[in-house]
Amino acid sequence: MSRRTWEWLILALILIPFMLVHLFFAVDRDSGAFLTIAQGLLDGRLPYRDFFDHKPPGIYYTLAIPLALSRGSIWAAKGFLLMISACTLWFIAQVLRALEADGRTIWWGVAFGALGWVVYQGYTLVTETLVALVVTGTLSLIISERPKVFGLAGFLIGVAVLFKQPAVLFLLPMLVHSILNRSIQAFWETTAGFTVALLIGGLLLLASGNGISAYEQIILANLRTPLTGDLRETIKGNFQRFLEGAPLWTAAGLSLISQFRNRKILFLVAALLMAWFPALLHPTPHYLIPAVPIGAILAALGIRRVEQHLPDQLAAAPILLTLFPLWVNLLFPTLAAFSHMTLLQQIQVGRVLESLSNPDEPILVLAAEPQYYSFAHRYPPGRDLYLLAVNYTEDKEAQMIDYLKSGQVSIVAIVDTPPTSFYAP
Repeated sequence: MSRRTWEWLILALILIPFMLVHLFFAVDRDSGAFLTIAQGLLDGRLPYRDFFDHKPPGIYYTLAIPLALSRGSIWAAKGFLLMISACTLWFIAQVLRALEADGRTIWWGVAFGALGWVVYQGYTLVTETLVALVVTGTLSLIISERPKVFGLAGFLIGVAVLFKQPAVLFLLPMLVHSILNRSIQAFWETTAGFTVALLIGGLLLLASGNGISAYEQIILANLRTPLTGDLRETIKGNFQRFLEGAPLWTAAGLSLISQFRNRKILFLVAALLMAWFPALLHPTPHYLIPAVPIGAILAALGIRRVEQHLPDQLAAAPILLTLFPLWVNLLFPTLAAFSHMTLLQQIQVGRVLESLSNPDEPILVLAAEPQYYSFAHRYPPGRDLYLLAVNYTEDKEAQMIDYLKSGQVSIVAIVDTPPTSFYAP
């Protein structure tokens, strides 16, 4: 077979499981909370007023779109997630084109992006997937060096913050890049665009009469939540997270070594460091999703530089040493999606809970698996979709018991996961 045929075959072996894991992997608790609140918006409820959650509002309003178009279908939400992921891969290719990369480099970028995306759980409906999409799109604007893009780029980073607060970190390398490589005007355009996005989001929350509750949950609740785990466990967790995608991060380092004088490469490296920072404080896999597209761009540039200097006998070595280990990691969640068909079980559980309750009757899911509210198209009796460190108090356990004693709730779902025994014994 020709080299071109091999490239397409390898890419197919990556993208087919990439697609399947997005569509069939089970819905996790974060996704469940976002989907429930998004469905609540369609039913006339409001985040922060009717539901507690400590994320900015962007995720709820965005997920409400596929739910509205499909009458609450989980498959529409899954398809929407796949579209987000595919668009992120497309933006990776656009950044590499702006860097004047050849077709083989773009191939590497898409392969690294798809593999790293799954390794760090980009197949779940979490805020980081949308942050990654917006940030990668913003990078394509900056790297292309089109005139007057800095205002729009700043605005997009502001939009990313409306999906998750740590996205504000991406503003720093953008501001430094605008001053050093463009002009002071570009700096102020970036700042103004960012400010406008946040003002729009804030004014919309105030207009809904929900500004104070939103501030308490988006800002104060996060500041009051202590970081879990001691320093030793955090360092161990970070080391493990790095190992899971070690070929990606190692290859990304090659571009810095080989092109350390290139200002665009330095900008991308700075953005990668900002993307890494939240995970360094709390080593959760999906916190690294925004880092994956940036790492994929740098890795593609670095590994292509190495590939060009290899003899023909070693042409397959970069693929075997980088893509193959990541591909093996991609297979695990893909096989897990089909081994117990947990998603189909979740859908069935939702139907059972729905059949046991009336449309306007609250149910209670203990303590941190809110996806079953979404699958059952039901809501809790109070604002809490879950009990976790960010909102747990003993009084809330007592409140749930009162719901049962008063007869306000007659249907209770207990999920056998660690948060249940820890937060709702």
